[in-house]
Amino acid sequence: MMPRPLSHGLSVVVILALSVMLLACSHPHHVAKEETKVCPATDNLVVCYFSTAQIMGDSEGQFREIRRALMDALELPIEELRKPRYSDYRMVPNQWTFDQLLSRYFVSITGIEGGAKRIVPEYSADEFYEDLKTQEVVPVLQDWIKRAELSIDSIAGD
Repeated sequence: MMPRPLSHGLSVVVILALSVMLLACSHPHHVAKEETKVCPATDNLVVCYFSTAQIMGDSEGQFREIRRALMDALELPIEELRKPRYSDYRMVPNQWTFDQLLSRYFVSITGIEGGAKRIVPEYSADEFYEDLKTQEVVPVLQDWIKRAELSIDSIAGD
């Protein structure tokens, strides 16, 4: 009797899980080793996103670009913040918008009953930028700027 083949859906899940494990083991991302965090009690999804995020980057240049984007978020008005283009992960200039850079370098995981869930804010770009510019977000962004600077120093010291 021949073994019964796996269903297509299950085989895709297994392949994806193995691919993620192989990438995680073989790719030298600088990722903080932290426990899963719980989103603070807030209506501001930007605060929730950054409060539960892990940052992923490989090079000094990537962390410099992350720091630049976060500083822009603190300093520029919304209209200006939408304009800049940031280097992509290969450091090709002017490829990503601010929100694209965030989605590529920050992975937000929050504790929920029954496991972990990736946070993907499901609200309009206008709401995202309005939440981003609140005072509640400032200390969170300042903390991430410091973390990016520590990563720059760490990589430069290697």
